[in-house]
Amino acid sequence: MFRITKGTLDVSPMFHFTPRRIEAHVCKCFVALKVYKELERLLK
Repeated sequence: MFRITKGTLDVSPMFHFTPRRIEAHVCKCFVALKVYKELERLLK
C-alpha cells in the first residue's frame, strides 16, 4: 500500500479558515491522489 501512495500530494491553494474545512480539503486531495494511483496501476 505504501508503494501506491508514494508521490507528491499537490494541494491546490484554497483559502479556508476553519480547521474542519482545511482537513476536508486535504482529505479530498488525498482521495483524488489514491484514485489516480489506483487507476494508473490498473491500466498498466
